[in-house]
Amino acid sequence: MVRILCIANQKGGVGKTTTAINLAASLGQAGCKTLLVDLDPQCNSTTGLGLEPTDRHPLVQQQPIASAIHTTDFENLDMLPGSRSFQDVSILADGKPSQAESLRYHIANSTTAYDMVLIDCPPSVGPLTQSALAASTEVFMPIQCEYFAMEGLTQMIH
Repeated sequence: MVRILCIANQKGGVGKTTTAINLAASLGQAGCKTLLVDLDPQCNSTTGLGLEPTDRHPLVQQQPIASAIHTTDFENLDMLPGSRSFQDVSILADGKPSQAESLRYHIANSTTAYDMVLIDCPPSVGPLTQSALAASTEVFMPIQCEYFAMEGLTQMIH
């Protein structure tokens, strides 16, 4: 069974994207077939791996993701590029449980070729992050050792 790790924290600048890219590259180098999913509209994971953001994210369109997955220059690491379109966020903004279920379904059914899926989330607890959390088997919340980052962690847990 594929492990799906959501990298999330509502605070920005705590290292979510840096962690996602470096962990994904390290897992690939260690022989773990890895997929990095960029759900952050800033698309820094996507550009950080040398790819271009898409016009519309296939997960938001509720379409299978296999055709949108790109190989990277890193061994055993593929990427589902992000989208800068604010429309992607608004589609999930109604908070319907079916949206989270759709994301979970498409990730679970399109990633069976991978050992590990990492999801880089936006700095919020909005609909994209909520859907990613619902789709994940595990959560990693990077924080800085300072007051506001700790406060963000507390808010994320509650």
